[in-house]
Order: sequence, then C-alpha cells, then structure tokens
Amino acid sequence: RAVSSALLIAWCVLIFALSAEPADKSSNTSGELTRAVFSLVYPDFEALSEQAQEQMISEASFIVRKAAHFSLYFVLGALAFLSIATYNIPFLIKPLASAAFSLSFSISDEIHQLYVPGRSGEIRDVIIDFCGSVLAVLILSFIFAVKENGGGKMRKKELIKLNEQLFDRAENAMKEAEELKSENLLLKEKIAELENRIEEFSAKAEE
Repeated sequence: RAVSSALLIAWCVLIFALSAEPADKSSNTSGELTRAVFSLVYPDFEALSEQAQEQMISEASFIVRKAAHFSLYFVLGALAFLSIATYNIPFLIKPLASAAFSLSFSISDEIHQLYVPGRSGEIRDVIIDFCGSVLAVLILSFIFAVKENGGGKMRKKELIKLNEQLFDRAENAMKEAEELKSENLLLKEKIAELENRIEEFSAKAEE
C-alpha cells in the first residue's frame, strides 16, 4: 500500500509539473518528443530539409500531445487502482473509485492550466485523460477478477481433495479398528483356552 500510494503521488506531481510549464516550453518539449519519435520510426527523417522536418513535426505534434495525455492518465488510472485495491472494500467500488479519482484529477489539472501563461483548460483533454485512465482500470479489474475467481476455484479444488484424503484416512482407520477387534476376540479365545487347560492340569494334579 505504501509503495503504490507513493508511486501514485509521484505521478500526480509529475503531471502537475508538466502542466505548470508555460505554453512555449511545453510546445518545445512536445516538439522534441515528436522529433525523437520520427527519428526512430522514419529513418530518412534526418535527411529531409529543416523546413520539411518542422512541417512534419507541426502536423504530428497535436497527435503526440493527445497521445501523451492518454498515456499519462493510463498510468495514473493504473496506479490509482493498484493503490485503492490494497484496501478491504467491495470489488466493484475499486474501479469506480479509481476512475472517479482520475477524472477529478484531470478536471483539476485542466483548471490549473487556466492559470499557466499560454495554456488553456479543455474539456476535450479531460475526455482523453478519462478514456486513458478508464482503459487501465478496466484492464486491471479484469486481471484481478480472473485472478480472484481462479484462486477461489483452486482453493475449492484443494478443499475437495483434502476432504477426499480425510475420508480415505477415516475409512482406513475404521478398517484397522475392525481388524484390531477381530484380533482381540482371537486373543480372548486363546486366553480362555489356556485358562481351561490350566484348570484341567490343576484338577489332574490334585487327583
């Protein structure tokens, strides 16, 4: 719980710090990121003219920025779910609480950007952020649900197997008890025979 909470807080601080960057600095950051992506996926990018490179970066910058929004809040939703999942609350509340937290933080982040020079708060970004966090929450909810149900089935199978083993042992114990009873009867019969012989010997000795 401490680790997941610390990671969640750290990620919130990172998003806050990125949102606190002025518009020109934020644009430069996204531009450099877009340039790095083009350099990796498009080998001939560096061979293009500076003007062509800038045009491609400008056209792709919007997609990169929105993808960054989606990715940042995908991680936020995952960390929120992992943190909330450590509490002993009903399972259905965990994804709802995680999604609600992510949505609330996204709205507050867009409001924060209203006070940053050159930045603006947009409902579109809130929707993108929320979609990213919801996707992460749904994936983790599915994984946790499968894990819990699988674990429950395993525990049930183990209990059935243990019950069968105990039943077999009880049957063996009952058989052993019956055998001991039979042996005890035989011993009693032999003891009775020995007592009769002793009495016979005693009678002959007296004669």
